[in-house]
This record gives sequence, structure tokens and C-alpha cells, in this order.
Amino acid sequence: MFSERFHTSLLNGCVSLAVALFFLVSAGSCPAGEIPPADLDTLELEELMQVEVSTVYGASRYEQELSEAPAAVTVVTADDIRKHGYRTLAAILEGVRGFSTTYDRNYHYAGFRGFNRPGDYGTRFLLLVDGIRVNDAVYDAVPLGPDFPLDIDLVDHVEIIPGPSQSVYGSNAFFGVINVVTREGRDLAGGELSASAGSYATYGGRLSYGRKVRGVELLLSGSFTDSEGQDLFFRELDSPQFNNGWSRGNDSLRFGSGFVKATIGDFTLEGIFGRSRKNIPTNPWGTIFNDPRTSTTDTYSLAGLTYQHSFPAGLDILARLSANWYRYRGDYPYASTLVPGSEYVGKDKSAGDWVGGELMLVKELGQRHKLVAGGEFRDNYRQNQSYLDENGLWDDRRTSYNWGVYLQDEYWLLDNLILNIGGRYDYFSTSEGTFNPRIAVIYTPLDGTTLKLLYGQAFRAPNAYELYVNTGSPQSSLREETVRSFEAIVEQKFGARMHGGVDLFLNHMHDIISQDPSRPTETSLPFTNVDEFESRGMELFFRGAWSNGFRAGGSYSLQRTIDAKSDAVLPNAPGQLAKFDAIVPLVTDRIFLGAEQQYTGSRKDLAGGKLPGFWVTNLTLFSQNVISGLELSASVYNLFDRHYAVPGAGEHLLGGLTSIEQDGRTYRFKLTGRF
Repeated sequence: MFSERFHTSLLNGCVSLAVALFFLVSAGSCPAGEIPPADLDTLELEELMQVEVSTVYGASRYEQELSEAPAAVTVVTADDIRKHGYRTLAAILEGVRGFSTTYDRNYHYAGFRGFNRPGDYGTRFLLLVDGIRVNDAVYDAVPLGPDFPLDIDLVDHVEIIPGPSQSVYGSNAFFGVINVVTREGRDLAGGELSASAGSYATYGGRLSYGRKVRGVELLLSGSFTDSEGQDLFFRELDSPQFNNGWSRGNDSLRFGSGFVKATIGDFTLEGIFGRSRKNIPTNPWGTIFNDPRTSTTDTYSLAGLTYQHSFPAGLDILARLSANWYRYRGDYPYASTLVPGSEYVGKDKSAGDWVGGELMLVKELGQRHKLVAGGEFRDNYRQNQSYLDENGLWDDRRTSYNWGVYLQDEYWLLDNLILNIGGRYDYFSTSEGTFNPRIAVIYTPLDGTTLKLLYGQAFRAPNAYELYVNTGSPQSSLREETVRSFEAIVEQKFGARMHGGVDLFLNHMHDIISQDPSRPTETSLPFTNVDEFESRGMELFFRGAWSNGFRAGGSYSLQRTIDAKSDAVLPNAPGQLAKFDAIVPLVTDRIFLGAEQQYTGSRKDLAGGKLPGFWVTNLTLFSQNVISGLELSASVYNLFDRHYAVPGAGEHLLGGLTSIEQDGRTYRFKLTGRF
């Protein structure tokens, strides 16, 4: 049962959403020249050209309209990224309904519908770049911050596909898939030079070149970011032993990346390299506080060769070979227990390398069936972990492999009724084989009204880090985790310009792999399976786009994530999320204002305390076409300088921290020129 306070929060949230919707729609209908919402068949040709039909590829692994996809898909475009001043994938996800993020001053983590286990590395999402897997072979981690190896300016759009996608993607598609689609050489048609400067002596630059000539398309790019970071105060460490709670000069970031993409006919070859070094201002694992030696370095490299061709008679084929390399190094300074008064730096390292291949066929059978069949294989030929401290060296070297086959059918039972059904079998050398289905019924009873009933099942096998960390032998009791998901979505279009709806969901999770704080080691917390969790709730959402360039949208999420046996709410599980955004044209096709208002409700930390909810407001002033070939933007994040914190993980508890303070008001100025 929801508490009285929870019901009151729901009422307040619904009222806030209704008020915001009223004002946003009113604002959108005021500018001169606005075309009122209308049915498509009443629009003139010029108006039709301004109505964009959004499609998605990643939901079923072929292009389809959003209304026909077996998921509640969100697509964030390059235009959204520029006009909202997004700097990272984490910032993009923060604006998507149902998502919340956590930043521990080292890495960013994504939570979904009230589930974000402290200490998890984002393993329950599958991150792809142009269909190539990015999750590494040791931690299955999802890089969402500056450690993401691709410059965000090179993104054409991001497809966020929530819900279990095991039936076509395999392990890690537990809560969903994040598919990043990159720009093409023709999008640049020459060179681009970008420079940015922001708070805390943060500077960045990018040089890119792209062109399509005689059937050959090429894009080359290089980027860097350098930030001194800020001095940070941690109230829980306010004592002389910990420099009175101040960490000074320990928040710096260095990042560099390169990208190449070449397309010749049906073949596309691309490669990505990214390296980030982050100083850590906290004292994870009980390290020496306020020590500039505490840092992590992450290097991602990946390459892929893709062949994609459409044959006559409705047959499409995709074949891909990929290779990925990952390196991690962590430096952790400690006071020596063997030699009193001395110190040492623990060296934590890992290497995860793998090669993979996949083959997929899409075949139309008449006008009613569209079949997808495929298989993939991944050989993790290097899964090495080591830790060197004053007691000696722990060195573990592993290999593993996995394969999967899948089949899906999109069957049009009626002209307005789709049955989408599929399943996938996966085998992991470190786990048992498993079969996972997905079923979707998509019904359009009236023009503009869509009803989706979705059921999905997924699993996640324990990764090398969870299995072998600091043990050198498998934790034989560690099992794969599973989820069963139920979702009902009603979406209504209001003319050609607006749509909104409601989404009800229930996720039932078993054997979730979590850190075990009862058995800490110096640099890790061993993992165990936790019996049963449940997440349920609802989301209200709306979005509109008008011909003069005004766009607005928002969502409100009410969710409750609990331990199914004790009924206790989980840590880092906000009960409410509210998100509102708008892009307002101040001068037609030249100057825009991007605005975001985001609320994250209160949540528990690992120590049982409660962190209050908070609002964050972001504004970006963006200009284009004022000077030919030049774009300028000025962004202010956390406009009202709200002070707030997020829950820490187990490694922070070992250092005496239960929560991590977040950034106050920050700025960024950016200039991009084309030549």
C-alpha cells in the first residue's frame, strides 16, 4: 500500500504536470505564424514537409515507425543535443522519462524506473554505437560520462529503447538498449572546428572532416577535454583527520578521442578510440582522503566492419565483425599497515578484449509478416584482473565465450492490429543456457490512438569482475539474474503536432547481483544474489512540435521499487521524477532558447538515511545562421545553484561517506565553425 504522503505526492505531481502542460501548449500556440494542430490530410504541402515522421531502428533491428515499435521508445536528435547543450550521454538520459542518473565524482550511472543499485556499473543496459557493443568484457560497464569514447558532437541521434530486449540483443539488454547512431560524412560536407570553455577551467576542442565523393563517404574526427575540476567539501569528513572535509585540487579530468567512419557501397568500416583520466576527490575503499594520486584511467577502443544490403523480394541482410579492447587502471593510495608512518599506492588493473560476429536476416512474407532471424558469437579472449599492494600481487587471467540465436515475427493480424512475438536462446560458458521471449500487441482502434501491451523476459549473466574479483576462483553460488516485465501504454495524438499518454509498468526481478558489504576487501566488495525485487508505477508524458521551431514536452513518473519479501523501498530509488523541456525560437531559424526543468524525488542511501528531492534547471542560448557557417551557444546548468547529493556506493561507505555532493551552478560557452 502507498502511504498517505505518497498519494499526496502523486496528486501534487499530476497537478504540476497539468499546469506545465497548459502553459507549454499555450506558449507553443502563441508565436506568429503557428499552424494549429490538424490532421495530416488537411495540411498543405509546405506544412507536410515540416511534419517529421519519427522512426526507430533498434527496437526490432529494422526501421519502423515509433507507434509500431514493441517498446516505449525515445529518440534524442542531434538538434536536441545542440540546443539543450548536452555534454554527455548521462545528460541526455537525465531528460528521458523514467531515467535517473548518479554521479559519484568518478563515473556516471543510469537508473531506470526506480532501480539503480549503488555500486553497479550500468550492467543492465546494453550500449551500442551504430550497432557495435560498447559494454566491456570485464565489468560489462556502460560509460555515460566523459569516459564515453565518442564525442557527443558526432552523434546523429540516440535511440533509448526501454524494457527487456533480450529476445533480440542478449545479455545486458536487461532494462533496455541505448543505441547511439553517428553522423555521416555527408552531414559535414567539409570541415568542422569546435571549441568550448566552461567552469573550473574546463576547455575542449574538436576537429572533424567529412565528405561523400563518388560513392565513398568518409568522416574523420579528433577531440579533447581538459578540466581542473573544483574543490569539494564533504560534510561527513569534517575533521582534522580528513583536512576538515575539503578535497582540494583532486577533481581534474583529461579526455581524448578519435573517430573514423568510411562507407563504400554496402560496407561500413568504423573505429573509435577514447581515453579518460579522472582524479577522484572522494576516498573510495578507505583510501587516503585529499590525495591527488587517487585516480582512474579508462581506455576504450573498438572497430567494426558492417555489410548491409537490401535484396529484391523484401530480403535484407546484415553481417558484422567487430573487435573491442578495454583497459582500466586505478591508483589508490593507502596508509601502510606493515610499515607505520609510510604510504603506498595500490595498483588496480584490468584488460578486457573480445571479438564478435553476427548475421541477421529480415524477410517480408507477403504483406502481413516480417521475420527477423539471426545469431551472434562473442569470444572474450582476454579478461584479466590484477591488484598490487604492499601484501603482494593478485593476478587473475580468464577467457570466456557466448553465443545466441533469435527469431522474431511482426504479424499484422488486421490493418490496425500487430502481434510482435520473438525469442532468443543464449549460452554463456560461465553460466547456463537460457531462453527469453518478448510479446507485444499493438492496437490502433482509432486514428491517432495507439494501445501497446508488452511482456518481456531477460537475464544477465554474472560478469568476470563479479565472479572472480580478488578471489582467483569462481564464486560458485553466484547465479544469473532475471526480470519479467509487464507494460501497458496508451498514446494519443492531438492533430499533427502533439501527442501524449500514460504508461503503466511492472518489473519483477529475481537473483539480482549486488555488492555484499558484510565481506569487504581492500579494493572491492564481493557479490551475492539478492532474492527478489519489484518495481511498479506509472508515467504520464506529452510532447509537441510546431512549424515555427517551438518544441516542448514533459513527463511525470510515479514509481515504487521494493524488496518483495520485506516491502522495504530500495536505496537510490526515487519515488518520483518530473521532467519538462522546451526549445523556444527567439529569432526564427537563428536564435533559440533551450530550457529544462528536472525533479528527482527523495531516496534512501545505503546507511538507511534519506536524501531530499531536488529541482534542477538548465538553460542554453543557441544561435545558428547569424553568421554563415557559425554556431554559438551559452549554457548554464543548475541555474538556481541548488545544493543536493546522491547516494554513495559501498566503496564510499568504507571511506565514511553515505552521500556525494553534486555540482552547483556551472557554465559553458561553445563555438562551432564549418569550412
